[in-house]
Amino acid sequence: MKKTLLLAALACWSVGIIKDIRMKTITLVLFLMVMVLFSSCSTTESGLSVGEVKNSECVQETRATDELLPHPQLKMTRSGSSISCELLDYSVNCHHGDLYVDGRQEGNSLDIRVREKKADGEAIMTTCLCWINLYFTMYDVEGDTFVLMLDGKDLGEVTFKGHSSVEIEL
Repeated sequence: MKKTLLLAALACWSVGIIKDIRMKTITLVLFLMVMVLFSSCSTTESGLSVGEVKNSECVQETRATDELLPHPQLKMTRSGSSISCELLDYSVNCHHGDLYVDGRQEGNSLDIRVREKKADGEAIMTTCLCWINLYFTMYDVEGDTFVLMLDGKDLGEVTFKGHSSVEIEL
C-alpha cells in the first residue's frame, strides 16, 4: 500500500497535474508525513496460532473459599516451531461455557489468554469453582526465550534453550 501511494504521488507530481511548485512542495511534504505516520504504526506480530484446544471435566470443585485449593501448573513442550501446553488445575466457573485460547507473540513477548464462549451470550455467576485441565498447542512460535503472560499475569522469562520442556507453578 505504501509503494502504491508513493508511486501515485510521484506520478502526479512528475506529469504536471500539480503545476504550481508550491503545491508540489506542499503535496510532497504531506505525503511524506503520511508515510511516516503509517510506518510508525506498524507492528511486528508473528503468525502465531493456537489449536487443538481440549479440556477435562471438573477434576475438583468447591463452593467455599476457605478450602485448600489446588495450585495451577503450566507445562510446555517445544517441538520445532510448536509448543504443546498443559494448563493443570486451572480454575473456572462450574457452569463454564466452551473454552478457547488466544495466543499472541510480539518480539520476545508471548501472551496466552483463556477465554470462555457462553452459549447464550451471558455469564452465569455462581459461587462454585471448578478445576480443570486445559490442553492446547501454539503453532509458528518464533524464538527460544520469551517473557510469558497468562491471562494478564506476568510469569517471567521462559527459555527452551538446552531443553524442550518447561514447568511453571502458577
